[in-house]
Amino acid sequence: MRKLLIAAAVLITAGCGSIHPKPKPIIIGIDEAFSLAPVTSSCAFKDAQSAKTPQYVTPCVESPGLMFQEVRNAFQSAFQENLACEGVSLKTYENAGAMTGGVDWRMKFFVRVGDDGVVSVADSSWEIDSHVGSGGSVDGTMGNPYQTATRICTAVNGRGGKAQ
Repeated sequence: MRKLLIAAAVLITAGCGSIHPKPKPIIIGIDEAFSLAPVTSSCAFKDAQSAKTPQYVTPCVESPGLMFQEVRNAFQSAFQENLACEGVSLKTYENAGAMTGGVDWRMKFFVRVGDDGVVSVADSSWEIDSHVGSGGSVDGTMGNPYQTATRICTAVNGRGGKAQ
């Protein structure tokens, strides 16, 4: 009997006997198709204008896909090292229709291409909206990706931020 009590105490101390289940992570699904559409149109326009007047307009230096990846990667790096994002997960989906498996928020990036034809991470913007229910939406410019990650994670966690 004494050995059984010691084993139970060890399990409870280790957290295995906890009666509080671990909360389900909040999932933010990044909508790749939506994010690519505006930058693809912008680059097509810049490329056409550059062909007509190369002395005035610089075409996109990279493909729209690479520009999207650059903005997404800057955000993901900041997100991964941000303590405010504990309990929140990011996953990129081909499109909104592919978002299954408990996605709570849909995130869209609006990639900004500068006059020099290069992506501007700081000037790009984002928007998240509730993928389920009516949780509202939050948006803003990327600016500092770490501060952006903090703002988004506090909003979806309901800690210090409010989705409107």
